[in-house]
Amino acid sequence: MNAAKPGEFDKAAFIKAVNDAIAKQVPKNLQEADEFSGSGKVDAIKGEVGGRGKDGK
Repeated sequence: MNAAKPGEFDKAAFIKAVNDAIAKQVPKNLQEADEFSGSGKVDAIKGEVGGRGKDGK
């Protein structure tokens, strides 16, 4: 385990992945905006990009 080298973290790819995930979940009208906090979309964003930060470890 001591011989294992950490992977490289691609900051630009991570930022792009976060922005893409947010763009897919952003509310498209006022009703969706009102219901956003209880819709589970925040969890969907977290799930989509959550593992990307661990990939470089």
